[in-house]
Amino acid sequence: MSLSVQFLTTLAMIAMGVEVGAALDTYKRFIEKQKSIILFINDFLFWVCQGLLIFLVLLNVNEGELRIFVFLALLCGYAMYQSLFKSIYMRLLERLISITITLYRFLRKLINGLIIKPIIWLLQLVLALCMMIGKVIYTIFLSICKFFLAIISWILKLLYALLPTKIKNYLHKGKEILLKGKGYWVLLQNKVKQWIKKWRS
Repeated sequence: MSLSVQFLTTLAMIAMGVEVGAALDTYKRFIEKQKSIILFINDFLFWVCQGLLIFLVLLNVNEGELRIFVFLALLCGYAMYQSLFKSIYMRLLERLISITITLYRFLRKLINGLIIKPIIWLLQLVLALCMMIGKVIYTIFLSICKFFLAIISWILKLLYALLPTKIKNYLHKGKEILLKGKGYWVLLQNKVKQWIKKWRS
C-alpha cells in the first residue's frame, strides 16, 4: 500500500469515525425504550449497517485492505467527534427535529383546513340535501297515497250505498263475526301469555 493510499485511507477512516459518532447519537436520539429483544435487534442492525458502510468506503479507498492504522483512524475520528463536533451536531440535530415537527404540524393544519374539512363539509351538505330530497319525496308519495286512498274509499262507499239491503246485512254480520274472532284471538293470546308467565315462575 503506497503512502498516498495510506493517507487517503487514514482520512477516510477518520471521517467514518466522525460519521459513526454522529450516527450513534442520532440513533440514540430517536430510539425509544423498548423490550430487550427489540432493542437488541435494532442495535444489531445499526452496527451491521455501520460496518457495511465502513467496509464499502474502505473498499473504494484501498480495495478493502485492513491494517492496524485503519482501526486507530476510526477511533481517532470518533474521539474527534466526541470532543469537537458532538455539541454542535446535537444542537443542529435538535434544531432540525424542531423545524421538521413545526413543518409537519403546519402541513397537517394546512391539509386539514384546505382539503379534509372542505371534503367533510361537502359530504355533510350532500347528505343533508339527500335527506331533504328524500323527505320531500316521501311527503309527496304520502300525499299521493292519501289522495288515492280517499278516492278508493269514496268509490267503496258509493258502491256500498248501491248494494241491496240483504247484501249489506250479510256484510254487517261478517263484520261482527270478524270482530268476535278478533276478540277471541286477543283473549287466546292473553291466556297463552299468562300460562307462559306461570310456567316460567
